[in-house]
Amino acid sequence: GSPNLLSIEIGGDYSDNLTAEELRSYLEDLKPIPTIIIISACYSGSFVSSLSSENRIIITSASKDRTSFGCSFESEATYFIQAFFQNRFDASMSLSQLFSQARRQVAEQERRQKVSASEPQIFVGERMKKSVSVPLKELLTKTEGL
Repeated sequence: GSPNLLSIEIGGDYSDNLTAEELRSYLEDLKPIPTIIIISACYSGSFVSSLSSENRIIITSASKDRTSFGCSFESEATYFIQAFFQNRFDASMSLSQLFSQARRQVAEQERRQKVSASEPQIFVGERMKKSVSVPLKELLTKTEGL
């Protein structure tokens, strides 16, 4: 990724780019529906302002002006995705807890490797304030009242 732009990988080749505004447009029909968006790419925080909505939680692996690490063809996942979903993943934790845990793990890994901090971000829309604290296994089985 780069500021306000994601490269789309299909079959090991980068074939297209997606701007923050294009992604916003694609997701427009979901605006009234509670939605969780996770973007793991360099400069992914630059998408928050375009995608934010009262019914959304947006989690990014980096701030708008930082790179994210582990983005390569040799990697199975970025440091952030590994920390969020693979290392110590516990569905009884809330998205807020999982994010905080992943952010700490990524910061520790970046310090050990002596690279600049990626500063993962989380945006929680007004109507999602309660949802971000609900254990993930409950949140994903709810059908109403998120």
